Amino acid sequence: MFKRRTKSNSNEKGIAELFEISLGSEKQWLLIRGEDVNNPILLFLHGGPGTTNIGIAATTQKELEKDFIVVNWDQLGAGLSFRKGISKDTMTLDKMVEYTKELMAYLLERFDHNKLYLVGHSWGSLLGIMTAKKYPQYIEKYVGVSQFAGGNESEKYAYDYCIKMAKQTQNKKALIQLKQIGVPPYKDWMQGLRIRSTWSSKLGGTVKTGNLQKIYIKNMLLNTEYHFMDLYKFLAGFTFSLSSLWPEVMKINLYEHVSELTVPAYFFLGKYDYTAPSILAEKFIENLKAPLKEIIWFNDSAHMCTIEEPVKFNTMLVEILKKTSKKNPQVIASR
Repeated sequence: MFKRRTKSNSNEKGIAELFEISLGSEKQWLLIRGEDVNNPILLFLHGGPGTTNIGIAATTQKELEKDFIVVNWDQLGAGLSFRKGISKDTMTLDKMVEYTKELMAYLLERFDHNKLYLVGHSWGSLLGIMTAKKYPQYIEKYVGVSQFAGGNESEKYAYDYCIKMAKQTQNKKALIQLKQIGVPPYKDWMQGLRIRSTWSSKLGGTVKTGNLQKIYIKNMLLNTEYHFMDLYKFLAGFTFSLSSLWPEVMKINLYEHVSELTVPAYFFLGKYDYTAPSILAEKFIENLKAPLKEIIWFNDSAHMCTIEEPVKFNTMLVEILKKTSKKNPQVIASR
């Protein structure tokens, strides 16, 4: 409980490391696990900003370790990479893209690979797709999970969903709080986002069923990568990362920033996602130019198909990443 470590890998060709690395002269933490160091590299970019993955990865991504060298990174200012005194000048989307590029270069050199698979969830899908656009030479395939499409437009959809569901369920408390913060953009964006996010979670727009906070805490307590005091770093880092990056995120519209990719792109979308609304992601994907693009729908998920439908998520990820790419400019919507 008070010692941070990752469980060793029993396979003699395997790897299991939890360590600190310098990216952009900033100390940041990595978790690398896999049953064979000769397997392809899968770099997973967590959501949030600030919703780190190292504390739950050993449980939720265990099956992926059979086919990939799975790399999780607590981004600067988040999770194990949070510390007091980090300058907000280092916490920008452009800086995060450069940290990602530096990390990809390190991984490819270390494992003697030419390219890797890049997977980004939510905020990580914004970071991932911006990285794939700027540095395609490092990337074999890109996967956007709960793909972010547009800041203010996404927030408006999420807010409207909460109002609709609050009325349907006759949740007076939700209606009062949502009407108090008003329609986005909120006067107090941090308070508005907190209240809207709370009700998105409770009303089925983040996870279709269950409680996301309880799921995260349960998985963290089952794993050894975060010790007890790291739960504080997780919470403090989430607040810091959100306050540093969210105002910039709200100004982003992918329709304007990313019209074309030069790598195959796959998108895992939850049917009930009203956190990064899948209806907006689908619209963005339809207009995106790429050598191959495909949508895989998760019909029993909202924003967290990684943990809502874990078997399908892991199975489909292995299938699409390891199959041979064929040029096809059309969207294949797999339902």
